[in-house]
Amino acid sequence: MVSADMQDYRAIRTAPDTCFTIDDMLERHAQNKAAILAALRTPYEGPTVVMTHHLPLRELIAPWRIIGGHEKRAMNNGFACDLWDEIRGLDIHAWIWGHSHEGESRTLEADHGPIRFVTNQRGYPDEEVEFDPAFVLEF
Repeated sequence: MVSADMQDYRAIRTAPDTCFTIDDMLERHAQNKAAILAALRTPYEGPTVVMTHHLPLRELIAPWRIIGGHEKRAMNNGFACDLWDEIRGLDIHAWIWGHSHEGESRTLEADHGPIRFVTNQRGYPDEEVEFDPAFVLEF
């Protein structure tokens, strides 16, 4: 479903004649998730900011993408994952995400205080998205 409808699986190549596959994505996701969580468990004195392409929480998906039939909701698996149970106990100040070309920033209370989930996506040149070129994230 996701690989059939998502442009990434037709456009991204892992070798000259080899398209990116679901198995490639799952392998990279597992590797990157392990690396990010390991880094976040390392003590750090300043603000901790994470930046990923994909959404770390499914609840950050724009509401209009959640409404609809099974196929429309299944596509969300290509944009977001559910990391809340793994990150809520970590001292994260902000998580910047993209990939969906829309969405709203949100703050959620975690065990060490609030985590700001921030997005400010430009999207494709012909898309009308809420993008603020002057946006600055401060701590």
